Amino acid sequence: MPNTSNYSPENPSYYKWVIVVIFFLYCGIGWGATQASNGVYFNPIAEDLNLSRTSMSTAFAILLAIGFSGSVLWGKLADSWNIRWVLVISGGLFSAGFFLASFAESLLQFITCFSIIGGIGLSGTFSPLTGTTMRWFPPQQRGFAFGLSIAGVGVGTAVMPSLADYFIHTEGWRYTFKFFGGIMLVLALLATLLAKEPPVRKNSSTLQRDLLNDEDPSLSLSSIVKSQGFWLIFGMNMTTLTILQLCLVHLVPRAIDSGIDPSMAARLIAILGLSSILGKIGGGYLTYQYSAKSVYIAGLIINMVVLVVINFGDMLWLYILFATCFGIGYGACMPQSTVIAAQFFGTERMSTVAGALSQANMIGGIAGPLMAGILFDTTGTYTIPFLITAALGVLGLICCAMAKPPAKSPLRSNLPTD
Repeated sequence: MPNTSNYSPENPSYYKWVIVVIFFLYCGIGWGATQASNGVYFNPIAEDLNLSRTSMSTAFAILLAIGFSGSVLWGKLADSWNIRWVLVISGGLFSAGFFLASFAESLLQFITCFSIIGGIGLSGTFSPLTGTTMRWFPPQQRGFAFGLSIAGVGVGTAVMPSLADYFIHTEGWRYTFKFFGGIMLVLALLATLLAKEPPVRKNSSTLQRDLLNDEDPSLSLSSIVKSQGFWLIFGMNMTTLTILQLCLVHLVPRAIDSGIDPSMAARLIAILGLSSILGKIGGGYLTYQYSAKSVYIAGLIINMVVLVVINFGDMLWLYILFATCFGIGYGACMPQSTVIAAQFFGTERMSTVAGALSQANMIGGIAGPLMAGILFDTTGTYTIPFLITAALGVLGLICCAMAKPPAKSPLRSNLPTD
């Protein structure tokens, strides 16, 4: 347990769970209203603005590219500024992007508002709060706290597309965008009032503050990025996101091609999202007993196995089993690369490090769906891309096994061994 003497009466030790709730909601609304709901927006917006599928796909691709790549900037700002300023600005941009896009009458206007302005705001929903959350918790609790925080993505994946579908069918996509923009604006204002960095005693020395954060003062940002450990964690992230994004984009089309009812096929993503909550919370809890590397390996192996098993038939129960097991496996392994990064490099620059690592998410988010689409168009089947993606998991296992903290880090002697 953390030393409660480090918390002032205005910032009691239980306040760290307020930070988790803020992170949970930011992830759920931010990524649930964009990445998870893009498929719901697709046809209504394309028909209203008379856009081709290529044009709509381009708009969504730009949104996600900016959403991932901008994390570096927001992470750097979060490590330098007060977290409240970062949240209110990023949340305000996200809200403005949705609100302004609701008035779009052309592709250019839609991309400018939704993809660019909204994408810049979206990129501030993850990396800034990653560092803040890690700094609030002692090392043994970070896996559980971080897993619980990003379980919001799973809840958002299950809830936001259904909410978007309801409002689009009753009020239209323009009202839906205004509504989602309003929700994010309210959340940003609440986060601005509540979010704060963990307090440190005013008489603490620099060394004491470093020890409280498990930070090695000799590890500059440049030395972190140049270290082998950083790039191995980068490889772990890229592997996980390549597999995940392939499934998010192509699982439903594959199920429909297998003869499954389209509405039931769409529910597979909700099943995957709900199952990932169990994986994230359960995986975080397991880090109390096992190392984060062990949990990552176990989760990735589950994903690799089901990516092979899904090719054994076209039955509905097999797809439900796939979505359930894949969600648990992805949920368990996804948070661990960030937890490992905090173990290796400390938490002082964690938001910046998380933003840098999220570039692997962007690469995986583009490579996975694109590879599957090209191979499907070439072969007429999803079997080959799913098997290739399963084999890609070996890269993640190798990166995880080889990852070690920098030689200068005092954490090297304190990390659990696998």
